[in-house]
Order: sequence, then C-alpha cells, then structure tokens
Amino acid sequence: MPIYSDPKAPTPEGSSGELDVTIHASNNNVNSSIANSPLLTKLNNLRLICGEIVNDHNVQLGIIVLIVINAIMMGVATFDFVSENPKVDNVFEKTDLAFLIIFTIELGMQLVYHGWTFYKDGWLVFDFIIVVLSWSFASLQIIRAFRIFRALRIITRIETMRNL
Repeated sequence: MPIYSDPKAPTPEGSSGELDVTIHASNNNVNSSIANSPLLTKLNNLRLICGEIVNDHNVQLGIIVLIVINAIMMGVATFDFVSENPKVDNVFEKTDLAFLIIFTIELGMQLVYHGWTFYKDGWLVFDFIIVVLSWSFASLQIIRAFRIFRALRIITRIETMRNL
C-alpha cells in the first residue's frame, strides 16, 4: 500500500492509479517498517479526510456563500450607521473575525491535504497570502476586501459555474 495516494488525482495512461512512494534507506527492513508505520497511516488518513472535506461540492458552495455574505457585510460596514454605533460595529467586527477563522481552517485543511504541493497552485497561494495579510493587518479594510477575489478560484472548480 502506498504511503501517499490521491484517489482523485489524474493518472497517466497505462498506470494503475496508485502513487508509488519509495523511502530510500540503507536497510530494506527500515523501508517496510516506515511504510507500514501506524503514524504515517493515520497522517495519510487525516490528509485524505481533509481533501474529501475541502473538495466536497457542498463545502465549496458553502465557502462561496460565506465569501458573498462577507463581501456584503464589508460593504454595509462602510455606512455611517455601522461605524457610528459601537454595538453594531462590534457585531460586524466579530462576524468578520468568524469569517476569517473559517477561511483559515479551510486553508489549513487545504495545506494538510496538498502538503508541499500546496505552493504549486497559484490560487491556493493567493488564498494563503490574503488570509495571512488579513490576520496581519486586520484593521485595514482593503486587505479584507481582497477576500472577495477568493470566490474566483472556487468558481473555476465548479463545473456549472465554468459553463456560464
């Protein structure tokens, strides 16, 4: 059984569809004990579960809905009735924080699923930059506004949206 395999990944013609990963060491017994390690099996299962969750069609749609709601709330937050009322402004700030936490969890699950190949996907790197900047410069509205562009990546993944 391979250590890391992605059942959804495209396979070259004529291959079995399994990713063969060999761990090189001076002793073959080390190879088999590492490959059959319960820790690696659990980590691989966690990776695959994260992939199933973040790549699920309903989760992708849910993220789009959250991005749209977050964008609307950011627009409404610019009105005077929000900025002049501390209670309303506080609710908007806490809601924005909740969105950022959700987006961070989704991004973390993407990182767990993709591993180091995460950085080969331009959209995921874009998401990463936006989320990190959102945490770093939480008070700057313009950085938060860039989260809206995250919807473009998700739209490219949804078949019906690509056909529009």
